[in-house]
Amino acid sequence: MTEAGALRRLETLCARSEHSEGELLDKMRRWGLSDEEQGRIMEKLVKTRFVDDERFTEAFIHDKIVFNGWGRRKIEQGLWAKHVDEAVYTPLLDAVDESLYLEALRPLVRQKYRSVKAETEYERAMKVVSTSTRHDNASTNWQKRRTTKNGLRKIINHNSVLTLS
Repeated sequence: MTEAGALRRLETLCARSEHSEGELLDKMRRWGLSDEEQGRIMEKLVKTRFVDDERFTEAFIHDKIVFNGWGRRKIEQGLWAKHVDEAVYTPLLDAVDESLYLEALRPLVRQKYRSVKAETEYERAMKVVSTSTRHDNASTNWQKRRTTKNGLRKIINHNSVLTLS
């Protein structure tokens, strides 16, 4: 494929949806373009604002939280897989309101609550909380675990999940 053909094809692709620089570089590598050609094409795409990693990251974060119910750690892994620089996505993830994560978590906790078997409602609630925090890969220290656990307790107690059967 020629450099001009690759540029046209990538411009068309980027006009339809957001893509990261890393994704486009992977595509160009698969098409067999040299590193110099890839650099020139990327420079043109960035200069004309067809590609903007920050804009891509904002859209990716929003969509994954709202439509897929992903948490912070899974979003980080997805952005890493898309070859987005950590310096780009970390401040954007830090700016996300924790209530968005909790809103995405509520239906999952309710569903889990219904499936857990226990002798008392309290025991059932604690099983849900401990399961949810045990699988929370984003919690890297005790303080975060405590915050996550308290957040889940709040979901369970303040949203009448305890009354669900």
